[in-house]
Amino acid sequence: MLQEEQLQLLDQLRFGQSFSERKDALIGLKALEDSGLTKPLDIKTLLNDDDSVTRNYAIGAVGRMKIEELKSKLINDFAQSFDPIILISYIEAFISYDQADFVIPITDKIKVLQKSAPKKTKKQGLEGDFILEQIIIPCLKYLEQHADKDQAEMIKSLLNDDDTNVRWHALKMIDQFQIDISENQLIEIKEKDSSLLNREQASMMLDKK
Repeated sequence: MLQEEQLQLLDQLRFGQSFSERKDALIGLKALEDSGLTKPLDIKTLLNDDDSVTRNYAIGAVGRMKIEELKSKLINDFAQSFDPIILISYIEAFISYDQADFVIPITDKIKVLQKSAPKKTKKQGLEGDFILEQIIIPCLKYLEQHADKDQAEMIKSLLNDDDTNVRWHALKMIDQFQIDISENQLIEIKEKDSSLLNREQASMMLDKK
């Protein structure tokens, strides 16, 4: 059961009048996690809270505390969410676990987001200010640590993304995981990509062929 101190800090996190107040509340909540006062059952309860700030805190806490019994719930909720702030919190929690258990959920989410945000409307967003690249970049940072050749097709599909940073991460993973890519495609990137970094990365990969 949540203690009075935890409830007070959660209220401060939700209703704090300034960034400083809300920051102090989060620091206090993290200290309670470190002390062992916050229990996995407490966090499980908060994951189902109707308030998005509370739920967002709980997602981060699951990752920081590495609560094994809540991984499946985290994965299921992640698959169903399209809120950009919440999605980033899930990804940060996955990164905190430092495990490969989330590769398939993240890969599947990228595929869903790609279908939901075709190029002609991507910059307009899916919901409010949602922009696909805000989610893909942290996803790719996770995949760079835990993915493998099984995700080759999804990774190669990102070479067609509008965002230069997404294409750069894709190139890095193609190189890192030794994913097969044609010499002609690398030549085209080297000669035509709008990003100097991408052109240099493609050139380096061509030198290895």
